[in-house]
Order: sequence, then structure tokens, then C-alpha cells
Amino acid sequence: MERKWHEKTWVVVVLLIIFWPIGLILLLKNPYYSKNARIAVGVLVVAIFACAAINSDSEPNPNDNQTQIAATTQQSPEERKKQEDAKRLQKEQEERERKEKEAAEQARKEQEEAERLQAEQEERERKKREAAEKRAQEELRKQEEVARKEQEKAQKELNEINSHSYAEIHIATLMNDLKANAARANKAYNGKYYKIVGGIVENIESEGSYISLDAPNNDFDINLHHIQCYPQTDLAKEQIFRLNMNQRVTVYGKITDVGEIMGYEFELLKIE
Repeated sequence: MERKWHEKTWVVVVLLIIFWPIGLILLLKNPYYSKNARIAVGVLVVAIFACAAINSDSEPNPNDNQTQIAATTQQSPEERKKQEDAKRLQKEQEERERKEKEAAEQARKEQEEAERLQAEQEERERKKREAAEKRAQEELRKQEEVARKEQEKAQKELNEINSHSYAEIHIATLMNDLKANAARANKAYNGKYYKIVGGIVENIESEGSYISLDAPNNDFDINLHHIQCYPQTDLAKEQIFRLNMNQRVTVYGKITDVGEIMGYEFELLKIE
């Protein structure tokens, strides 16, 4: 029995290539092929054309760009101006934001620099204050040390002064004994500690290195006899600067020399 034209293999193949839906229908209804063969070929054809359709959809259509260009060219001048203005405004806004950001960053850097400089200045001032306080404390410590040493020295001198026993004698007695016999006066008084009372300040050396005492109403023919007092303590040196000429004083100390011409030399420890 001869096949109908639509049942012939070449017709089915051509229709599958040219217009696959009709070719697929003819394939599925063709009784000359087994059911499994028709299904397998049908599924294969459908898969091939499905993949082709997907690929064709994913490829860019050059007509789209042309359509967009055509739409742009069809815009009115007012619309183009609005778009240009919008772009310009957006660009200006972006420029302002950029400048504001740069200004804010610059301000932040300047603030940080100012804070750094202020911190450095405060650190320098703190170090200066600490150095000044340290110098002041050191100076105070030195002053206290000097005062302590002076106090110790003064106390030591006072202890030295008070450690001796002073025989009280009037200056007139010393002068009369010297006038009577200088050798006897030297033997009697030299090297001993005395409290000499009744003396009159006859002379004060300009630098305070000594004072001279004389007896009141001294009637010696040659008035060279006196007591030459040399200060041995800071107390005595200080007291000399408070004296006045012709002032009556009492002195404490030690007779160290007796001379028939000049009189007595005296180590002065304190003055009253």
C-alpha cells in the first residue's frame, strides 16, 4: 500500500525544519513509526526549538537602540532642555556636595591641627609649671637647709659661748692693772675668759672686723691703751653693726694678748 504524501518521511523532515509544529503533528500521527520513536523524536525536536527560542531572546536586539535613538530624536526641544537642565542641576548639586565634603574634611583637619597645637602648648606650659615648681621647691629646700645650718651654727656658737665660765671684771680694773705692771697683768689675765663690764666704744672698724673699748674717764697721758675686740662668732659680728660710738657695752670672750703699749687683745664672743 502506497503511503500518503504527508506520511512520507522526507515530507515530515522538511516540515519539521520549516514549520516544526505541523511537522511534529504529522510525526506523532504517522503510523509507520513506532510509538516510542515518535515520542523520542518529538521530544528532541521540541527541545531543539525551545533552546533556539531562548537563545534568540537573550541576544540583544539592535533594533532596540535604534528605537531608543529614534525616540530621543523625536523629543521636543522643551523636553530636551528640561533633561539638560536636570542633568546640569544634578551635576551642580554633586559639585556642591563634593565641595562641602572637601570643606568639611579641611575643617576637620584644621580642628585636629588646632587641638594638636593646643595640646602641645598645654604640655609645654605644664612642663614649665612643673619646672618652676621644682625650682621653687629646690630653692625653698636650699633656703631651709641654709636656715637650718645657720640655726645649727648659731646654736653651736651659743653652746660654745655658754660652755665657758666668765669671770666678771670691770674695764677700769684691767686698765689700772696694765698701767701699774704690764707683765703682772699679762700673767693674771692672758688666756682667760672674762665678762668685761663698763667699756665705752672708742672705735668701730669700717668693715666690722674689730672694735676698740676704753674705760670711762681714762686719764692716761698717751691714750693708746684699750681693749681691741675681734669677733669670733657670727653673733658678735652681727652685734657690732648695731653699735654706736661712745656706747657703753658688756663683752664676753677671751683675752689673748696683753701689751704695755696697745693694751689688750680680746676674742669677742658676744656683746650685751
